[in-house]
Amino acid sequence: MHLMERKKARKRKADTRRKILAGAWVLDEAEQRKDFGEFVLKQLDSFLTRPNDRALFDLPPRNEGLKETPGKPMDGEPQVPPG
Repeated sequence: MHLMERKKARKRKADTRRKILAGAWVLDEAEQRKDFGEFVLKQLDSFLTRPNDRALFDLPPRNEGLKETPGKPMDGEPQVPPG
C-alpha cells in the first residue's frame, strides 16, 4: 500500500474511532439524564434520514425523501395522465 493511502486509512480509522467514542458518551449521558436523552432523540429525528438508521433509535421512517417532481408521481401514488 502506498504511503499516502496508509495515511488516509489511518486518518479514517481515527475519525471513526472518535465518532464511536463521542457517540458512546452521548448515549450514556442520554440514559442518565432524561432531559438530555429527549434532546438527543429530537436531534436524531431531524438528522437521520435513512430508514435503517432511524430504526436503530426506534424512530419511524420519514416521508421527506419522497418529494414530488413535476409530472412524476411520488412513490406509491398511482400514475395519472396529464389533462
